[in-house]
Amino acid sequence: MKVITIANQKGGIGKTTTVLCLGAELEEKGYKVLYIDLDAQNDTSRTLNADLTKAGSYELLADRKPASDVIQITESNRHVIASNEKFTSINTALNEPKNQVGKEFILRDGLSSIKDKYDFVIIDTAKDLNTATINALTCTDYLIISTITDAFSTNGIATLLSITDVIKQYTNKDLKVSGILLTRYNDRSNVNKAFKEEISNLASEYNTKVFNTFIRENATIRESQALKTPITEYAPKSNGNIDYLNFTDELLKEIEG
Repeated sequence: MKVITIANQKGGIGKTTTVLCLGAELEEKGYKVLYIDLDAQNDTSRTLNADLTKAGSYELLADRKPASDVIQITESNRHVIASNEKFTSINTALNEPKNQVGKEFILRDGLSSIKDKYDFVIIDTAKDLNTATINALTCTDYLIISTITDAFSTNGIATLLSITDVIKQYTNKDLKVSGILLTRYNDRSNVNKAFKEEISNLASEYNTKVFNTFIRENATIRESQALKTPITEYAPKSNGNIDYLNFTDELLKEIEG
């Protein structure tokens, strides 16, 4: 089982879209995927039609429940640990005395109950560098930094890359920053090209890369999410599906060696 986390210290840059589309592409290829939503906005959970009143990622972290106890299987047979209605208070819960010892490792320990049941676990994170996100990075095999090409996103990337060095030193020596994925990218824009070069230089400083595949702006992705239908089913010939399929193939090539 490989754990993939999508992160960036900025909102609105395609994290949830990448979680959903990467998961859909992997499922289309026959892999068994578990989605974990660690964002209080619940967007991944809602799009997957999860029941937000049931136990989910809050109980997994705050109550240290095993993952096997909080997985939902939706009507479309997608497996998710949802960010439920309690998740807005997760940081308070994780900083209570009962969770002080080893709180960075709770998610890693919780996933041990399902390590042979899934090919991939894909984690959606909040824009805040909170204890839940630290938990995600501590159990992650491959980190993907999703971003758009602007100055504010570049700042978020630099912050996150600095944090990964600390994570690798103290809680997860095996964490690999797979690369930076450009979303809503227009390769005919000079501004986009300039920021892409800046992001590539930043990636080199931290011994990672910008993925060769970039995700073009595509309305069908937003439509598929609004209709709660995987892009692979909603518009298989769209640029959105083609781009995420190419990205998935690029990532799998790295993972499978």
